[in-house]
Amino acid sequence: MMKTPDTHSHPASHCQDAVRKTHIRRWFDGKIRKWAGRGVLGGLGSVLLALPALSQATIEELYAFQFADTIPGVRSAKVLDNGDVLLKMTDGRSLIVSAEYIKVLDSGSIMIAEAAVSDIVEFSLVAESGGAAAAGGAAAGGVSGLGAVLGGIGLAGAAAAGGGGGGDDAPQVVTPATRPTLNLAELQATALNSTFTGANAPDDTATVEVTIGSVVKTVVPNSDGSWDVTLTQAEAIGLPQGNATIAIRNLDSGGLELSSANVNVTVDTVPPALSITGFSDGAVLNSQEQSTDLTVTGTTDAENGQMVTVTVNGQAYSGTVSGGVWSVIVPASDLASLSDGATIAVTADVADRAGNPATQATNSFDTDFSAPAITLDPVAGGSIELIDVSGDLTLTGTSTAENGQGVALTLDGQNYSGTVSGGVWSITVPAADLAGLATGSPALVSVNVEDAAGNPSATVSVSVPVDLTGPSIAIAPLPIGAVLNAAETGSDLVVAGTTNNVGDGQQVTVTLDGQ
Repeated sequence: MMKTPDTHSHPASHCQDAVRKTHIRRWFDGKIRKWAGRGVLGGLGSVLLALPALSQATIEELYAFQFADTIPGVRSAKVLDNGDVLLKMTDGRSLIVSAEYIKVLDSGSIMIAEAAVSDIVEFSLVAESGGAAAAGGAAAGGVSGLGAVLGGIGLAGAAAAGGGGGGDDAPQVVTPATRPTLNLAELQATALNSTFTGANAPDDTATVEVTIGSVVKTVVPNSDGSWDVTLTQAEAIGLPQGNATIAIRNLDSGGLELSSANVNVTVDTVPPALSITGFSDGAVLNSQEQSTDLTVTGTTDAENGQMVTVTVNGQAYSGTVSGGVWSVIVPASDLASLSDGATIAVTADVADRAGNPATQATNSFDTDFSAPAITLDPVAGGSIELIDVSGDLTLTGTSTAENGQGVALTLDGQNYSGTVSGGVWSITVPAADLAGLATGSPALVSVNVEDAAGNPSATVSVSVPVDLTGPSIAIAPLPIGAVLNAAETGSDLVVAGTTNNVGDGQQVTVTLDGQ
């Protein structure tokens, strides 16, 4: 009735061995297919792995690492004092793989993380030629010899151990590619999957448990072992930023773990900030600025080199981020189609290196291409005379420019300024500045103004005659002639005459017989 413990446990032990052999076979076949597809089987098809080495490696390690001796192009591997591994390649070159990508089993077998394996193979392929043809036969031998491998025949790395020495060049350091990145959109889609992680579910897997951060997702794999998981927005946003590890557990229908794997990734779900800070021509584009290129500038915390796309009037322009700032140029030819008096919307878009898009930045500028008008009233009544230069001379006019806009006036080469107020303007020229005027030499006067947008008016210019000779007076012939008769004494006598260089309103005094 009673059974010994050994007898009781024996069937379970056989079952575990069978499961492990199945996983090892799947691992080995997967490696063969991977390198055969690339035409570079290298040592994998011909190297016989000792059973102790395979048995010491966990299923997780088998899927996440590869034995150094089986990497295509590798002849031998040696652990250095600092934990790094020196690889001698079949072409004589040397490589150093950082210790963080190394696992050394108790048997001394060296395993290298998959993250570094592809880089090592690429390094090998640069110099190799004709290796694919030779590898084909090795592949067949390797697969057919799998039973012997599982039976413990042979030594790990035996086939790769022979051969010539390495080159004299200093070994190159292999730095595996940057961890793959998952952004906000990808985590909410199906990017977190068996292809991304390289972890297809093995046969007999009922569910795949995927853990990233504090989020745990359980999914049923497809018949081919593929799977994918989707996070909610809240779950994705809540993940810690930066380096993260995705833990994958493949479970059977009874919840027993068949295999597991860890995949190192970078989580970046935070979109960059973005703003449009200004325009080279200010808030209003005038007629003169319309004929020159417009520069749109802004800021962002997206990485250097990321592209910023700016849309102006339906046209897209691009620039790159550098030191947190960016700028794009809108050609003058594209500004020519802008209409007067319009508000032009401007948008900017950028995504960070992980692919997270920033919230679109918006801004706008106005257009004002209409020039203001200006007039100049007659200067000194049309002629500058002696009486006009005896004091300050005031010039006046009108303008359609906004209140406070500056009016620029030039008289006889001297510059003066005033401002528009209520549609009119006035500028006073000091009497001291009029001393240079000379009779017979007209004074040149010009005046112009700019509106608030910077549009200049047409310049109004006049030439004003100058006559600074003194005043004169003459008496016209008397209506009574040279003799006053008796009849004329009964009527008033009108005395008239003319003046020169005398202003209107000046008093004329006539003396007749002392009166």
